[in-house]
Amino acid sequence: MILTYTLSPGDYLNYHLFIASLSETLKEHRKRNWILWSVALLCLACMFYGDNDKLTACYFLFLAILCAIFYPYYSRWRSKDTYKEYIHEAYKNSFNKVSHVTINRQQIHNISENSESTISTSEIDKIYETLEYFFLNLKSGTTLIIPKLKIDNADLLKAELQSIADEQHVGFIEMKN
Repeated sequence: MILTYTLSPGDYLNYHLFIASLSETLKEHRKRNWILWSVALLCLACMFYGDNDKLTACYFLFLAILCAIFYPYYSRWRSKDTYKEYIHEAYKNSFNKVSHVTINRQQIHNISENSESTISTSEIDKIYETLEYFFLNLKSGTTLIIPKLKIDNADLLKAELQSIADEQHVGFIEMKN
């Protein structure tokens, strides 16, 4: 099967957000910060209330409530913004380069404007399918990103990747959320 597509900054961003969504460490870090900020603001409200400074106490109580409600949204927005900055710096030479990927049961051959690689299918660690992408995680730690919307016959590719996963005893994980 031969695929031809280009990757945009949005494709790299979606990949990094997907990987972050799988990380339990990042989830715990965000949850810990959420609780820490909410409790710290609440403690400040209690401290000022104890000093009979009710106006400042109400201010910090209001901030604690806002933090408890809106911190998860802020955290997601800030993380996304950080990933965007990183992607524009790290992948700036990879955007909108045409890639020709040939996939068969033995190997994956990738030719783009700035590189060429041949990967044995035995080097695939996991294959993830989301609503918009296939992510082929390799044992070396790199990932091949294949956007479904930029290729023809995504269903045929899915069948090919499932057969490779079965043959190589690799996890094929469908993430439909």
